[in-house]
Amino acid sequence: MTSALEEHPFVKARILYEADEEQLLDAWNANEVRASESGHTPFEEHIHRVALSLNLELSWDKVGAVADATCLRSESFLEIDPDAIALLENLKDRHTPLVTNYNHPPEVYRFLGTLGLQPFLDPVIISGAIGIWKPDPRIITAALDAVGANPDEAVYVGDS
Repeated sequence: MTSALEEHPFVKARILYEADEEQLLDAWNANEVRASESGHTPFEEHIHRVALSLNLELSWDKVGAVADATCLRSESFLEIDPDAIALLENLKDRHTPLVTNYNHPPEVYRFLGTLGLQPFLDPVIISGAIGIWKPDPRIITAALDAVGANPDEAVYVGDS
């Protein structure tokens, strides 16, 4: 039987780090996600800082591999409510932006494509791409600006 700690997606990728699970999670939690100016995603930057804090040197290729492996593992935890698909189909003739705090934009596009959701969600506003995280209202403003809408013309639907 596996523990919840062993099932954490980042721990599942630990083989690339050769680090103790608890050390890895402590290092992960001690390093915050923040906007990136290096050309890498905030998630990749976070992984890089974690590795450095564990005195591990990882190439950016290896960091990218850890990011991708972690995201693929995370997908097993994600589910789409069938009612959401029906709702999106009904809204297909209206602007339906996606605003997400995800910090690894390539994964968002891959996930949307895999599930066939990309045609329903336009534009896609990703925190990891613009460096703004909810609840900062500027991320919602970015979505409104992208579709040319005013706040009184829009509805925000969250996932909780």
